[in-house]
Amino acid sequence: MRKSTIGYPWRIQFSVVGKTEGGVKIEAIETCPTDAWDAFVRDHPDSTPFHTSAWHRVLRHGYGFPNKSLIATQDGDITGILPLYLVRQPLGGRVLISAPQAVYGGALAKDVMVQSALEEQARAIAAQAGVAYLEIRGAGSVGEWHSLSHYATFRKTLPRQTCEVLGSIPRKQRAEVRKGEKLGLTVEVDTTLDRFYPIYATSVHRLGSPVFPRRYAEGLMREFGEDCEILTVTKNYEAIASLLSLRHKGWAMPYHAGGTNKAMALSAFPVLYAAAMERAVQREDHGFDFGRSITGTGAFDFKRNFGFEPTPLTYRVALIRATQPPDMRPDNPRLKPIVAAWKMLPALIANRLGPWVSRQVV
Repeated sequence: MRKSTIGYPWRIQFSVVGKTEGGVKIEAIETCPTDAWDAFVRDHPDSTPFHTSAWHRVLRHGYGFPNKSLIATQDGDITGILPLYLVRQPLGGRVLISAPQAVYGGALAKDVMVQSALEEQARAIAAQAGVAYLEIRGAGSVGEWHSLSHYATFRKTLPRQTCEVLGSIPRKQRAEVRKGEKLGLTVEVDTTLDRFYPIYATSVHRLGSPVFPRRYAEGLMREFGEDCEILTVTKNYEAIASLLSLRHKGWAMPYHAGGTNKAMALSAFPVLYAAAMERAVQREDHGFDFGRSITGTGAFDFKRNFGFEPTPLTYRVALIRATQPPDMRPDNPRLKPIVAAWKMLPALIANRLGPWVSRQVV
């Protein structure tokens, strides 16, 4: 086999889903060799963990979403990928999302032409499947797309030494970190989900959200290996708060966190995130991605108070059968009764139903 022009020693022989001018072929991604897939992701400057084959396997085993992901090739070389999954939502019916359970998604392409080709093929698949809408969690021209702009993301460069982390946190939150430490909080690295998952389940139930399947978290640890880590805050050997983080190309990403009802009073979250930043510096990461939050929420304010400035995060929606874009904000009048009812469920029932319900709110 001839070595490709971008350095991947393989050529693709797929059934063609679509073809555009310029010789761009759009094909199903599942038959692509994972080493070539991940090599393209690794070399692309805008890639995220949600574009990797590892994330695909996590979703497949954790949720079982039908996979409609696409790959673009030119003369046998990968020039773009688009993660894409079919999801059934409680208020929107069946939808196509790039990518579910992910902060970021959308096409990863060598140029605008390839990105447009991938997105047009995604539209065609959405129309053929008769979904309510297609949601792209990535940048691109809005054009005929509707934009969802209520999210913001928080990213910044880390200090070079762990001793500089605390000083990089604004004064009030720095005081909260010291308060937690004076109260006897310590942070430990966990190698299992035994403490994280129960704490997380309790935390999201208190907020009125379903917990994700344990097998999803197991998949994160298995597929991302050393790039997935759990930190747990304890006091007198009791677990108070826990955080599951991912890493990708020098960026630490605290991704799922929860705390017991003692966490707020003990300042467990400031301690936890300060420790996560220090841990990232120890592991020679250069940046910290605090993830997304809805503008105006407590999580949004917490991240700003921690010294992170928000960057608007625009998702794009193409309406297929729906007549208006989705609104999954917590203040949506249609969602408020559902959230309130979920909070009232006994924990045992919520934790049993949560993994099934969570498939629909990703």
